[in-house]
Amino acid sequence: MYRVVLPALLATLSQVALPTAGWSQIADHLKCFNVSDRRGQANVRYTLDLQPGVAAFGVERGCSVQSAARSLCIAVSKSDVSPPPFPTSAGPPAQAFVCYRMRCPRAVNLTLPSSDQLGGAGLLLVKERASQRQLCVPAISAPTTTTTIPPTCDASFPQCSGSCAGGGVCGPDISSGACICISPSSPCGDTSPVCNGTCPTGEQCVGFGTDPLFRGCGCIPVGATPCGSPGVPVCGGICPADQECNVTFGLPIFGGGPFCSCTRPGPCGQNGGGECPNGFGCGIIPPGPASCFPLACTGADPFPTCGGGCGDGGECLPLSVGTFDGCSCMVP
Repeated sequence: MYRVVLPALLATLSQVALPTAGWSQIADHLKCFNVSDRRGQANVRYTLDLQPGVAAFGVERGCSVQSAARSLCIAVSKSDVSPPPFPTSAGPPAQAFVCYRMRCPRAVNLTLPSSDQLGGAGLLLVKERASQRQLCVPAISAPTTTTTIPPTCDASFPQCSGSCAGGGVCGPDISSGACICISPSSPCGDTSPVCNGTCPTGEQCVGFGTDPLFRGCGCIPVGATPCGSPGVPVCGGICPADQECNVTFGLPIFGGGPFCSCTRPGPCGQNGGGECPNGFGCGIIPPGPASCFPLACTGADPFPTCGGGCGDGGECLPLSVGTFDGCSCMVP
């Protein structure tokens, strides 16, 4: 992360990118709409480097874009504006753009002077995480035809449902917060969380763990059991090399969990480790660090009797650790 104040950039920006004034009949504005991409090319992932027209932003390398359009912007002009807009010069005629979600390795945090007809003059703070980008590319509209369109992958995130071309599966994309078509012809590791991609002969594409949104995908020998069988609190099964199957909690915004997940070896909260004492799982309550939280029983009697329900292969037992005295699902 970085932050730079650039008081001399206004003149440069006014020449290349900012909205312009005057509300004449020049179509120098962009009006944008959300779209559902039905062109059958939603499974292509591009990697690219970007050279900005404004030097303050710097070159960004290793960005990734998936070919499922998210918005369409068309050229428009405006009139009858009330109250009157701020005075700035007219810009060149605009054109149509199609915009895609993009991820770049580096976050952006800088302040730029700006002047446009609706907001006036002042400073704009540009602050985006690495996963929050859009790339807009020039577009040419094809002749309009009327067709019957089958159901598509455009249901509400994160449930996601509908059909996809070429045997694809409609699934959630955590990086973009949208539903996308995940192709079975993609490498297994690129198909999370659906896990329907390709593997070498004699191996199968599986999901590691029971978290429906954040599980990773990988290839294991046909017939082998992946992490998550049995489930919490035992969390048996295999993980990719250099990882192990542990009990973890999902983010509260997505329901919390607990789940079985592949983590690095080592204690919870240290270098990606997920190990906790028996009866606990590793989780995060933002903005705090990863910590071990007790695994609640269902329908348990009060402590120390306990005895409630407890998932796969566990027992609801009394547990006293530090300041915690309660009933927890444990591996006997």
